Amino acid sequence: MTKNIIETDFQRDNTSAYQLSILLGMDSLVYSIYDKENNKLLVLKTVPLGSGQSTDQSIALKKILEKEDLLQPKYGKIRITYTSPNASLVPSRLFNENESEVYLSELISGPIEDSVQVDDLDSLKMKIVYQVENQLLETVKAKFPAFQLFHISTPFLLGCLKTFPGLSKESAFACFNNESFQLALFNQGELLLYNSYACKSASDVLYFVLLAYEQYGFDPNTNPLYLAGHIVNDSDIYKILYRYIADLNFLPVPSFVQFGKGAASEDPNFYFPLHSTLLCD
Repeated sequence: MTKNIIETDFQRDNTSAYQLSILLGMDSLVYSIYDKENNKLLVLKTVPLGSGQSTDQSIALKKILEKEDLLQPKYGKIRITYTSPNASLVPSRLFNENESEVYLSELISGPIEDSVQVDDLDSLKMKIVYQVENQLLETVKAKFPAFQLFHISTPFLLGCLKTFPGLSKESAFACFNNESFQLALFNQGELLLYNSYACKSASDVLYFVLLAYEQYGFDPNTNPLYLAGHIVNDSDIYKILYRYIADLNFLPVPSFVQFGKGAASEDPNFYFPLHSTLLCD
């Protein structure tokens, strides 16, 4: 889905006071611009990136970064979120920075040739170790010498915690994007499970959700599941989840973002991980 929202109060000559967030997906680039003072969303745009080999994606990304008009000014803060299929959560107390590659060894066959990055999730006492393709990373560095990089799970998890501080009840969260989704289970603010799944059908989604519920003793009749991302209430995924999860809800509007008139008709949680990059530091 292509979006191009530019609020009337966006000022190109004031970008040093703005925050730029970019979400690099497998086939698209989505970016948003916020006022640093009040976190108001000023710009939201999607740009097709194409799919295929990493070299092809790097070339497409380089062209976008060079030609996309609103990516040319200098911004006060730049956060980039990367969708990497190879990621591992490690408890902070067990993490050894000298052995970062070891945490990915079970996910990757053969030697690790791409860059290994680590996100700190202090509020959850966790580290996220993930792989970033070297060519994509170098392309981004060439365009933005100063930026913060995060795995897609980081804003998602922080956004869940921010939306429901404390999470006193056992709760599950799912965030959808094209043919995959992220799933997290919490109990009183403690992360019990995080994983991402490829899904080709609504029944795939139901299988993974119910499996996670069973593994962690969640009751589909009482433990809520909150939805965000690319999902609507007339979709096959929503309909099948509604049949099996009694307490099924869409996430409320993020309290940490202000939305203007241009975005008034949009579902604010459609780009939940992108908006949640505001919580990443």
